[in-house]
Amino acid sequence: MIRFNLNLIFVSKRQMIHKPKNMIKKLSLKITSVLIALSLVSMACMVNKKTSEAQAAQAVSDQYDYISMRRSACFGTCPVYTIHVEGNGLVTYSGEKFTEYEGIYEKQFETKQMNEFFAQVQALKLDTCQTRYKTLITDLPGIHFEVKLKNRDTAFRIDRAEFGPMFLKNLAMNMDELFKIDDSWKRMESQPD
Repeated sequence: MIRFNLNLIFVSKRQMIHKPKNMIKKLSLKITSVLIALSLVSMACMVNKKTSEAQAAQAVSDQYDYISMRRSACFGTCPVYTIHVEGNGLVTYSGEKFTEYEGIYEKQFETKQMNEFFAQVQALKLDTCQTRYKTLITDLPGIHFEVKLKNRDTAFRIDRAEFGPMFLKNLAMNMDELFKIDDSWKRMESQPD
């Protein structure tokens, strides 16, 4: 911690009378030094805070092996596909039926984007959801999640999430938007290991 002796900054009237120009320069120099020191301390605190936030976000994505979201069929032409998001940022899209991109595609996403995504997922506390919600209408396309945390031996599932809390439907829409497939994705010949 930096400490300042305030006695060095303040001068008596007697000193100002005897050597006013010299004392004003010294006083000005001391005040400038204090302001520079305070600026440096402030900047160090800001850098430390940003580093802490980045480390916390990285720690969140490191807690997940993966999360996958599957949209299942309806009695019509609803798209059937799976988005599988690994903790390291590798995303796999598997288009099965009625999708613009059928087959298996992969893309590596930026660490910052993945950290933000997994921080949002963690805030939802998915492990407190029911494992299956009651099907109220059979013709709707299904939303199914599977989540594997690194500190657990097995993954947990949330089936028929479209009948669960609204935040599950919002998570599915966010995953659709964030991991929207386009020509930048690499087509895979077969299912990755």
